[in-house]
Amino acid sequence: MAEVEVLEAEVQRRREVAKVEMLDYGLVRQELELVRELSRDGLLRPGNVVAWARQHVNSVIHGQLEWDDTKAGEAYRIDQARQLIRVIVTYSTEVRGTVRAYISQPSDRVRGGGYRTYENSILQARQELVADALNELRNLSNRWTHLPELGPIFAVLEKAVREFRDNKLAAG
Repeated sequence: MAEVEVLEAEVQRRREVAKVEMLDYGLVRQELELVRELSRDGLLRPGNVVAWARQHVNSVIHGQLEWDDTKAGEAYRIDQARQLIRVIVTYSTEVRGTVRAYISQPSDRVRGGGYRTYENSILQARQELVADALNELRNLSNRWTHLPELGPIFAVLEKAVREFRDNKLAAG
């Protein structure tokens, strides 16, 4: 029971953060999947979501985007599409909780951006996401290195980063 309440609370929080009115998220996900499947590389890109919605005026996504160019231009609609992509969640048995249904990986951002399904990204992205997280932790360490109280924590962190990179090089 508590797990369901946590799941519902997380879904509600994500909806509020995205400032998206209550809508049929299952239908939005189906439409996003359709757009993603139409792409050659399997990535969901906000610009493709906008282009698809423009051609499908009766779609749920079309109804969530601003089409009055006096109020908003193409960049705004792309941002709205990003919000829709970010708010869709799925349940992961691996983490036993909700995760974003679509993930933007650092390697995809270098090639123009896009979102992969959570399931697709797990195999390819795990090490990449861990490495990205470790870089963020290293940046945190650099930011607060002037506080000697945190020195032991940063020493353990640096050792973990080195071990991870050494293991990655040995495996790759």
